[in-house]
Amino acid sequence: MHRNALEPELQPEPELELELEPELEPEPEPESEPEPEPEPEPEPEPEPEPEPEPEPEPEPEPEPKPKPKPKPKPKPKPKPKPKPKPKPKPKPKPKLKPKPKPKPELEPEHEGESEPEPEPEPEPDPEPKPEPEPEPEPKPEPEPVPVR
Repeated sequence: MHRNALEPELQPEPELELELEPELEPEPEPESEPEPEPEPEPEPEPEPEPEPEPEPEPEPEPEPKPKPKPKPKPKPKPKPKPKPKPKPKPKPKPKLKPKPKPKPELEPEHEGESEPEPEPEPEPDPEPKPEPEPEPEPKPEPEPVPVR
C-alpha cells in the first residue's frame, strides 16, 4: 500500500501548504552530540581539529508528480538491401531456319495458270555444332630472376 494512504493526517491542505512554504527554509539543525574541541596541550604534535561535517539539508516532502509518459523509441530504419545484379543469361544460339525466299511476282496475265512448286526445305541440324574455340597462345616462360 502507498505510504500516504496510511497517514492521511500528515498531508497538509493545499491552502496551508502555501503558508508553510516559507518555514521550510533550511534551518541549522543542532548536531546530535557536539564534539568537545581538544584543548591545546603542550605536545610536540598537536592534533588537528576535525572539520565539522556538513549538515544534511532537510528533505522537502515529495509532492506527487505526474509521471511523464515514456516516449516510444524510434525504430531503426532498415538498411536497403543491395539488389542482386541480374546475371547475364547466355544468349540462345539462333536455330537455323530456312528463310522464305521471295516469290517471283507473276505478271497479271499468267495469274493462276500455274502454281509455283514448293521448294524442299533443308532440314535443320539436330544439334548445333559448337564453335571451335581459339587455341590459347602459349605463354612465354618467365625469365629466372637472380637471387641476391
